[in-house]
Amino acid sequence: MRPVFGPGSFLPSGGGEIRTQTSGASPLNINSAQIHAEQLAGSQGRYSGGYQHAPPSAVGETYTTQKHIHINSKHINFRDNKADFEVGLITPIRNARRMCLRSFSTPNTGHNFVEGANHFRWVEIQRHGTTGAVLAKGFSISIPSGYFTGAQFASAFNAQVNALTNHPFNAEGAPILSLSYSSATYHLTFNARVPTTGAVQNKWIVLLRDDNQTDDFHRVGFEANQTLSYPSGAFRDGEGVLLTPEGDLQAYASAIANDASYVDPTERLQRMNTSGISIYGALESLIENRMGFYITTNLSINDVYETHRRLGKNLAEQTNILSWVINDTSRYSYLHYEPNNKQYHTLHQDSINSIKLTIRDEYGRVLEASELRDFVLTLEFEVEETTPYSKDFLQRRYADAYTSAHPTRVR
Repeated sequence: MRPVFGPGSFLPSGGGEIRTQTSGASPLNINSAQIHAEQLAGSQGRYSGGYQHAPPSAVGETYTTQKHIHINSKHINFRDNKADFEVGLITPIRNARRMCLRSFSTPNTGHNFVEGANHFRWVEIQRHGTTGAVLAKGFSISIPSGYFTGAQFASAFNAQVNALTNHPFNAEGAPILSLSYSSATYHLTFNARVPTTGAVQNKWIVLLRDDNQTDDFHRVGFEANQTLSYPSGAFRDGEGVLLTPEGDLQAYASAIANDASYVDPTERLQRMNTSGISIYGALESLIENRMGFYITTNLSINDVYETHRRLGKNLAEQTNILSWVINDTSRYSYLHYEPNNKQYHTLHQDSINSIKLTIRDEYGRVLEASELRDFVLTLEFEVEETTPYSKDFLQRRYADAYTSAHPTRVR
């Protein structure tokens, strides 16, 4: 039976524990995270914290409280990716009507190049000086996983280019390619020239992007109008692959076959020479600090939309994003995200027995374990509850109990 509390006084905090479980894994130890219910009571004119409305006085009336789940990534199974995990609740949360990400804290460190976001591709086209035959060869290099400044990235890129196999088309020398980085402007420049020794052929080069991927020159400051959209399926890391050109690349090959001095009016395709050409990145190469994180859930929220590019169209569809965590701190400091205005999401589940959370980057890609240090986050739920007894009933009950314990003496 619930005791009577005066206006502005506190109800006892509920307690409990939850299990932490990753997808496909069995539950882990019981003390792997914490859950608590915070309930603060008061009158219509004086209350704070847990109640959105003051507790009702009539039997069967409803009121709203808050429950919080505090999740520490140190308790997640070390064999699993802490950016994609599931938490099982020993005591389910019932009648939750809204939820939000209350806070998120983590060190601002981690890798900025990992598998899936570390490949760079380009195509070289050659027109034989005697026969006029046109060949196209595609190249791909990958930056090792790790953290790189702009200058370190340029150095790693150049090392991978120098290690390419099958770079020349035939007996002629391979083009000399490199990236350079300006610490004054934060821009990258792609440099290319053909050697002065050997058989000098007519050669062109174009940087690529894959609109279905997150790893290309666009990520490091080269705009869409400086790169050619082309699928990456035929490329192999570390070596040159002869291509059967498609789409715009086929149009370029045809134009070069018809004109040994072809100049692309869009300037995406650049003709190389012995003096060298440079493609200056239109944007700063801001790879040294990430924009932020998406935190998503498997719970049935349907009041959020996210943009996608499908069949050449920009579309927005329903998604399960809880919050976009803004990273506005410098590297090697702590990122503490606690918005002043909570972004609530309506829930459509009467009982929550487990919660799956995923942390994604700005491209929508689930983070690798090496990209994310330990974190602590708090989820907040607004829960609808029904009072089982009226205030008047409890007051009479306790008055009777007091009278029974303190009988009046008859003189």
